[in-house]
Amino acid sequence: MKTIRLIFFFAVLLSTRMLAADSISFFSKTDKDIIIDKTKPFAVITKVIKLDKTQNVLVVADGSFMPHTKNGKAQIFIEINKSSDASNKSIIDWGTTDNPQPHSFNCIAGVKLTKGTYVIKLIASVHKDTPDSNFIVAKSSGISILVNVAPNMISTKPSISDVIINQDTGKKGGSKPLVMNEIIKNEINVGDKQTNVVSLSSGNSSRICGEGDALWGIFLNNEDCLNNGSSQWSVNDILRSAELTAPMYLHSLHSLAGKNTISLKASELSFTYFENPVCYAIDKETRLITLFGMNLSGKASFTNTYCNREEWGVFGSKDDVKYPPIGIPHVVLSKEVDIPQGHNGIVLFLTKFRLQPDKNDIGGKASLWLNIDGVDVGTIGRQGFKKPNGDSSRTISASYLSVGKNALTVGKHIVKVYLKGEGDFMHIAHSLDLPLIYFD
Repeated sequence: MKTIRLIFFFAVLLSTRMLAADSISFFSKTDKDIIIDKTKPFAVITKVIKLDKTQNVLVVADGSFMPHTKNGKAQIFIEINKSSDASNKSIIDWGTTDNPQPHSFNCIAGVKLTKGTYVIKLIASVHKDTPDSNFIVAKSSGISILVNVAPNMISTKPSISDVIINQDTGKKGGSKPLVMNEIIKNEINVGDKQTNVVSLSSGNSSRICGEGDALWGIFLNNEDCLNNGSSQWSVNDILRSAELTAPMYLHSLHSLAGKNTISLKASELSFTYFENPVCYAIDKETRLITLFGMNLSGKASFTNTYCNREEWGVFGSKDDVKYPPIGIPHVVLSKEVDIPQGHNGIVLFLTKFRLQPDKNDIGGKASLWLNIDGVDVGTIGRQGFKKPNGDSSRTISASYLSVGKNALTVGKHIVKVYLKGEGDFMHIAHSLDLPLIYFD
């Protein structure tokens, strides 16, 4: 009788245990600034993992890099067992700018790995085009390795090398549909049941002609516009007073059933009074990763408007009392996340924003980070702005994987996203499109 009871107990235990991420998942971040001055790859962070079976593995890295004493091209990427093709490369060119500033980076890799041992590294190096230059990987840049991520994962690159975007956006402003060029698409079938589908994209934009704002978006099916509550826009001003080559990255979370197409599309940010004259190339190593079948996933949204690329919230002002003061951390959003019974508490949190100061701002820097239950966690994204182009918009990123002794306990947790502006800003604003997603 005792044996029967024990069998029943373990059967119940197994039936309530959720198939979440594997406990060998890993998070780490740098504890100091690191100077990079060679084209030889430098391992900023290294982790060895041993798999006892084939697993889907998602690796996300972000943080920030900064100019040092001699400006040129910098690059950061994820390496798996000495392969540099596992992820996109986050590349910035400070050698061609009149206004070098700290910039947030982002790299993603989605791979199916068979049983065995794998060495995963976050790599930084001076680009071969500018071998005598140097840069800094900033403190609190880091990497998340999510082992046994969603059972369904697709990772895709562009089918042709360096897609060129040269679009006449007219004078439509920020709320009308634009002609968007499809760069990558992932076709999925999630089945009859409504399911959360997460997509991540990351790559680079590089100037070919003109100057202006490059625009990316993650689109669902044949939509003319994306929903700001489900997907993001990413912008970087491709400008000699900003950057002529810079990283771009974004995410989405849709609730879907049946067959769907998730697409990374690109265009030029449209202005009301003049045509955006930039044309630019999208790096051939750009990735679009789509995942579904997670046990735990969710998002925090401000709005559900369509098309609108000009929804903003001010998080710092030097003298406008209606807004948070410069130099003070500002809680942009707060989200309650409930870890269910049987879950191991390993959850990946990703936050991204477009940032926009005023045209005449002298400048400064902005920082982005996460906080869980009153404790600051994860990487820190940093972005600099400086006159005469302090209003040049960029996208900023931060992330955190709760794992090991920091895995979340069963129950409710408060996740907050902080932004802080420092310097001389009349107004520095953040976008309102999908700011936070999380999943196991």
